[in-house]
Amino acid sequence: MDFRILGPLELEGDDGPIQVRGRKEEALLALLVVNAGTAVSVDAIAEELWGDRPPPTAIKTLRSHVSRLRSQLGKAVDIETTGSGYVLNADRATIDASRFEDLLDSGIEHRRGGSHQLAASDLASSLDEWRGPALAGLEDHNFARTEAARLDSRRLEALEARLASDLELGRHRQLVAELEQLVSAHPHHEAFWKYLMMALYRSDRQADALGAFQDAKASLGDELGIEPSEELRELEEQILLQDPTLLAPPEREDRVHNLPTSLDSFVGREEELDEIRLLLTDYRCVTLTGVGGSGKTRLGIEAARSNIDRYPDGARWAELATINDPDGLPSTFSWRSVSREVMRPIPVESW
Repeated sequence: MDFRILGPLELEGDDGPIQVRGRKEEALLALLVVNAGTAVSVDAIAEELWGDRPPPTAIKTLRSHVSRLRSQLGKAVDIETTGSGYVLNADRATIDASRFEDLLDSGIEHRRGGSHQLAASDLASSLDEWRGPALAGLEDHNFARTEAARLDSRRLEALEARLASDLELGRHRQLVAELEQLVSAHPHHEAFWKYLMMALYRSDRQADALGAFQDAKASLGDELGIEPSEELRELEEQILLQDPTLLAPPEREDRVHNLPTSLDSFVGREEELDEIRLLLTDYRCVTLTGVGGSGKTRLGIEAARSNIDRYPDGARWAELATINDPDGLPSTFSWRSVSREVMRPIPVESW
């Protein structure tokens, strides 16, 4: 089951979407999804469903709502009764908000390490999880308003980080139109004005970059009665002086790879990934071993993906399981971007 709250509440099972019938059941499920893995007390649920004055029959009525919800969702959803309330037992990978935050945190970590290609990819994937305002249609409930505000703040964080990584990758010309829409939608968000000024300047549009500063100043002054921040004023001065530190980095090409695409997010196993990264620093060949079904293939793919920036020629997936003839081994490893002189066949006996 896939639980989606980055937009209206949606559920997707193996056989397609599942419609939750009943406003109380919908709110109850959303509350449990927001608190997945943590027990929510009966009193807390009653307050969210009925406000400060729950009816005398609230506990009995709540049991009925839980029963109807379990009946609608079937065995694919585990709503467990605890001593004080209820808990939804669901893996983080099955909840879009959790996938979003895991990808966001991964992207920020890549940015800290200077891997802007991987950061931009993770951050863009995190934003792809969104379908509209979080928990749309449930604004009457306090938990929904609080969680929606928190998630929206993180959405802006992801957007800012993705824009910054795209600028680091030399994609300023592609960003101008998007940034113009963003400053129109968020005229008081200075980070978007900053990135727009930089994108315009790096696109050889110095006058437009200075004009963007004046627009930001007018928006902040007319509507909020404040001046632009010192950072924004310093950027204007740098643009006026044509500060060489503002020059765009060369646009970086995506690393070449044919790694299989996964439909779900990869969560955890950071220790194993760090160990593989360390081994690849000292060894040309690293072998992952383990019992069948332990996740060796997926771990190897993610290790290649997370280390791709270290290799100028990228990474390549070579499927050896189907090779029956030893003569087919060299061609499986061949790569059009590598010359035959460099990519010499390796005798099977040496493996």
